[in-house]
Amino acid sequence: MLVRKTDPNNVKKLPPTSHYPFDDTNPYLLIVGLAGSNGYTLLRSKDSLFPREVAPSHGDDTPDAGSIEIRRGVLTLNFYHLRGFDRLRFRWDGQALRLIGYECAGPSGGDVTSLSVNYLTKSAKITRSPIGDGREETSTVKIKDAVRPTLEQFDWDSEFSGTDVRGAALSC
Repeated sequence: MLVRKTDPNNVKKLPPTSHYPFDDTNPYLLIVGLAGSNGYTLLRSKDSLFPREVAPSHGDDTPDAGSIEIRRGVLTLNFYHLRGFDRLRFRWDGQALRLIGYECAGPSGGDVTSLSVNYLTKSAKITRSPIGDGREETSTVKIKDAVRPTLEQFDWDSEFSGTDVRGAALSC
């Protein structure tokens, strides 16, 4: 479940020249529970995954019904931006929701780059396409084994995407 705080102190009025009358910076709270015979048991909650400033002028889309998916035991969080996306995949390992996959796409230099990392198989697929050109170059690399963050440990500012076996950072 994704809920949002409604504190009026976190709603900023914007100047009349802006495309939007206000900017709501209230935080989103992700709540994950497991269903049981007596209802749900809270697994984890986190309030720093989704950006607080999501007006198009900030470059991030407002979370919606497609922002969270749970399928076959995998929690997928989708983050859409003005020029791309990030996708995080977590799976319950009996103690924590641990990062098992990461995908992203967006412009980088003169290319559109997409990355799909599977931490369980220790491989990543990287696709690059020159902007305005129909060509596409795809490569698959093996990635270094490393302890992946849990949902509680995940931080956008830390290096979580990993490196290939030669030590090159994986990124879009």
